[in-house]
Amino acid sequence: MMLAEDGGEIEGKNDPVTEDSKAGHEGGWHLYILECAGGRLYTGIARDVEARFRAHQAGRGAKFTRSYPPERILLVQPLATRSEALRAEHAVKKLSADAKREMIRAASTDLSSGD
Repeated sequence: MMLAEDGGEIEGKNDPVTEDSKAGHEGGWHLYILECAGGRLYTGIARDVEARFRAHQAGRGAKFTRSYPPERILLVQPLATRSEALRAEHAVKKLSADAKREMIRAASTDLSSGD
């Protein structure tokens, strides 16, 4: 269900995790993007992003993250339902790696500007 894109390095150190989802990323559903080994991007959904991230790191996640271990969470977007999360995941997976990086940069800018 989850796919990854090849990608270069992400500029900046800010992780654009939304304020609504910082406290453990629990409750509801979330779309997330991970930066993995080699600068690759991995997109998925989860109810508890922190737990899913730890599973990926421990080799219990997707096949891709066993080959390219995740290094950090770049983006978390809370969504109300699993259906919304699946639709968002599908849309993001259609994007190029560059478009995903731009989405991450835009989310980071939104957080730093207080929007």
